Amino acid sequence: PMPVPTPTLPARTAPASMTRHDTAWLLGGLALWLLATVWLRPLMLPDEGRYVGVAYAMLHGDALVPRLHGLPYFHKPPLMYWIDAAAMALFGVHEAAARLAPAIGAWLMGAAIFLDLRRRVGLREAAIALGVLATCPFFFVGGQFANLDMLVAGLVTAAIVLAARSAEADDARSAQRAAVAAWAFAGFAVLAKGLIGVVLPGLVLLPWLVAQRRARAVLRLLDPLALGVAALIVLPWFTAMALRFPGFLDYFFLEQHVRR
Repeated sequence: PMPVPTPTLPARTAPASMTRHDTAWLLGGLALWLLATVWLRPLMLPDEGRYVGVAYAMLHGDALVPRLHGLPYFHKPPLMYWIDAAAMALFGVHEAAARLAPAIGAWLMGAAIFLDLRRRVGLREAAIALGVLATCPFFFVGGQFANLDMLVAGLVTAAIVLAARSAEADDARSAQRAAVAAWAFAGFAVLAKGLIGVVLPGLVLLPWLVAQRRARAVLRLLDPLALGVAALIVLPWFTAMALRFPGFLDYFFLEQHVRR
C-alpha cells in the first residue's frame, strides 16, 4: 500500500505579548541577581576605594572635574563617577550605591546579548544564553566590582549589537535608527573609558563585515546623524576640560592612550 504522507504543521510562535512578558521577567531577574549582593562586602583597595573616592569628591565638590586627593584625576573620563555620585546622592553613601555603575554595565551587556539572540534564534535559546552568562563568575563578580571595566564592556556590547543590526537592516530608516543608537552607546563608552569605546566595536565589526563581504555596510554605520549624536555626547566634557586645563588633551589622549 502507498504510504500516507504525514501533514506538517507550521511552527508555533509565541505571541508578541507573551514574548514581552517573558523578556521583562528575565531582564528584571537579571537586575535582581546583580543587585542582590552588591552591599555584602566592604570596598576593596586600591581600585574600588580609589574610583569611589573620586565619585565621592564629585558629589561634594566639582561635578565636572574628577579629583583624587584634591588634584585633577584625568586617567579616565567621568561617566562612572557621575553614575556613582548620583547613586550616592539618591540612596546614600554606601557600598551598594558605589557599585551601581558596574551593575548597570553588566545588566546592559546581558540585555543586549539576550535581545539580539531572541531576534536571531528565539526566546528559549536567548534565555539559556542569558542564564549561562549571568552565572559566569567573572561576569557576576565584575558586575559588583567598582571599577570602569564592566560599565565600558556593557556599553561596547550594546554598540556592537546595534551596529550589527544596522548593517543587517532591510530598510534605510531601520538602519539609521540602529546606527544612531549604536553610536550613542559608543559615545557613552568613550565617556566611560576613552577611545576604547570606539576602537573595540570597530575591531569586532569591520573584520566581520569584510568576512561576510558586506563592507559597503560600513557606510550605513558612518551615518552623519549617528556621528553627530556621538559627538554631542562626547565633546562637551572633553571641550570643557581642554579649556580649563591646557595640557589635558595631550595627557588624556597621548599619555593615557599611546605612551602608556
